[in-house]
Amino acid sequence: MSVEPNRSSPASDKSSSIKPTTVYVTTTRSPWTFALVAALVITAFFVVQRLLFPTGTVDRDIGWLTRWNVVTAAGETVEAKHRWLREAFSNAESLSAAEQDDARPGQVDAPEPLVDVMNRITRESQSGTERELIDSISWEFYLATLRECEYFDASISSSQLDPWLLNWVMYPWVWYQYRVLHWERTKDRARALVLLVDRDGHFHETRWWFVVRDGRWLIYDWELLDFGIRETTDAALAWTLHDTPEMLAYQDLLSASRDDPTVFEQELPIPEPLHDSLYVQLAYDYLERKQWEVALRMAHRVKQPETTLGGLVVKARAEISLGRLQDATKTLDHLESLIGPSIQIRELRGAIQAESTGTG
Repeated sequence: MSVEPNRSSPASDKSSSIKPTTVYVTTTRSPWTFALVAALVITAFFVVQRLLFPTGTVDRDIGWLTRWNVVTAAGETVEAKHRWLREAFSNAESLSAAEQDDARPGQVDAPEPLVDVMNRITRESQSGTERELIDSISWEFYLATLRECEYFDASISSSQLDPWLLNWVMYPWVWYQYRVLHWERTKDRARALVLLVDRDGHFHETRWWFVVRDGRWLIYDWELLDFGIRETTDAALAWTLHDTPEMLAYQDLLSASRDDPTVFEQELPIPEPLHDSLYVQLAYDYLERKQWEVALRMAHRVKQPETTLGGLVVKARAEISLGRLQDATKTLDHLESLIGPSIQIRELRGAIQAESTGTG
């Protein structure tokens, strides 16, 4: 698990007893070794950052860590996020049901500028470079959203922040195709719910934010729903927490996990905004190892699954793998009451049905 949750993806569970019921597999993939390598890369990034910006943040007030449940980012409440997702997933379900092949999530009739930007970044996400992504971002709105985070240090100058961000921004995942499930535009702002899919059918449900400039749709934020932290919040966290005792201790834990992954078996002093995303990642990792009970314990440690939605997804997956189908159904009922009939929920309900009828 990297220092910032958006830098990792949940692990696949190719050996799980859950079998895909449609064109897409219910899990996403990020091997344990990839997570550890990512952690080391980010740790090195913070070391370089401290050399470039020696003033650090050691003396900053980080009391906001205990108030993390107030907003998800830039003033959006958790309830507002859930309302938007319920509408978006409901629309996507209606579209899928209207198609002949209703097993495949449908793509809405998206505007050409949205398709253009998604096509370009989809191609480049596979290349290992970020040039197209950087060119597709509205840095004006990205920075404005970053500064709207209530805990962000307003004294930081753009001359410090700009070069740091150019090295910070990277793709949230590597994907090979996408499907726009829902989008909406209000004047010069737009939002979209997009399914990102890799070559093996593993997927992420994601949200993207755009600003319209001279006919172009420029990105200024994105979010992997499993982890529930927007990109701009992720960047604000990294800047605010770097060089603090909390983050340094967290990095030590990541390094220790190279030799002893069971270090996470006990509850650890993890910075609050990173806590839940880390345990979601760990739960997926233990699923990949077929350690269903441990995965379920990791999922139970997610304190606010309403925000970090992957906590409920991975909990349901572990329960299905353990044959606790009634528990899994209740977990999915809870998740669906929050965000509506997401693709992951529909896939997992299909897996429960297959297990119940003995066809799984």
